[in-house]
Amino acid sequence: MSLTADTTLEMPAEGRIPGNNGIWVGIFAEMTEFALLFSVYFIARVHHPEAFAEGPPRLSTLAGTVNTLLMISGSYFVAKAIFSIRGNRRIASALWLLGVLATALGYMAVKYFEFRWNGSQGIVGNTSIFFTVYYYLTLTHMVHVGWGCMGLLWV
Repeated sequence: MSLTADTTLEMPAEGRIPGNNGIWVGIFAEMTEFALLFSVYFIARVHHPEAFAEGPPRLSTLAGTVNTLLMISGSYFVAKAIFSIRGNRRIASALWLLGVLATALGYMAVKYFEFRWNGSQGIVGNTSIFFTVYYYLTLTHMVHVGWGCMGLLWV
């Protein structure tokens, strides 16, 4: 289905999946990857409950809160940018995309300072299984944030 300027929905041709086939391949690849990532997390948590109980309180609550707010804001900006692009509102699209870029850069900046702070506290990737999984998931998420921003800017 595609959204037209008058916001009516057009039904795709019979048997046709809406959207670009490459995007669907990417979406399913992401779903598979994140299923694997969550599997690693839950398996590690079941086998090392003490590390997963002791690890989170050592992390910065402020950094986690700020990054959560940035990710929620960035997601909102992405949605608004897509609607502006579909409505052929170029200036609004550019402004919303600028907001996406700002929140993504903010996310990466907070992570940079969080990692430096963690290092000063003796928290590195091999401190415990919790931090190994934490850094792996966090760095994977940072790569996805970067890819997402590049994809939006390409559009």
